[in-house]
Amino acid sequence: TAFRFTATWCGWCPYMDEAFHEVARQPRYFDFVTIHDSAGYPLYFADADPFNSAYSITGFPTGVLNGWKEISNSSSSSSTAKNIISAMDKFDEEFPCLVKIAFNSSIDNGEVQVDAEITSSIAGDLQVLALLLESDIVEAQTYYTSSGSKQTVTDFVHDNVARKLLSSSIFGDSCTAEADNAVQFHWTASIDSGWNADNLSVYVGVFRSYNDFSGAKAKKNYPDNYIENCRISPVGQ
Repeated sequence: TAFRFTATWCGWCPYMDEAFHEVARQPRYFDFVTIHDSAGYPLYFADADPFNSAYSITGFPTGVLNGWKEISNSSSSSSTAKNIISAMDKFDEEFPCLVKIAFNSSIDNGEVQVDAEITSSIAGDLQVLALLLESDIVEAQTYYTSSGSKQTVTDFVHDNVARKLLSSSIFGDSCTAEADNAVQFHWTASIDSGWNADNLSVYVGVFRSYNDFSGAKAKKNYPDNYIENCRISPVGQ
């Protein structure tokens, strides 16, 4: 998972957005969550501040891969994409994926219902984050050209935009998993009238402590857990 911290006024942010989409189109699994953190501007995520504090966000755009490493931006989306892939390779070398995620979701009377099962092949304490996302949102976006001139793209399409926190905190709901025994979760949330229900999806990510493995934080002031696995699926699937 990559969290992308952004804002509609951020002229360099579209370059990172393009890079994330480029990596997501590749065969290996990669997905991202877009967090707009600029109160008073379109697409603002009400729970953005705790994310910003946890990952020491000081400017936009900033990417965070698996809660483990910061992804820097470049005026070349292909260069940023290469940075992401390089970080993914390094992460996979250090941290095994021992967690399986299964969930289904539905909408009933303006509420999203999510039922999830988390299964770990080893025992341990986990935290499960759940978010409601919306894609295909058309909203004006500031864009800087390579020469630095400012433009506004009026029909910019925003994907995987964080709309609502489903779990109890940004680090998720805690559980103690026994080896190969599924832990069940249920979340529910009302849908804002301004959202397109057909474009909603659910993100589920599982955090594990660095203490469980020999891998280390790539950034010292990051939290003491990383995202071991995640899934994004449209509501209703």
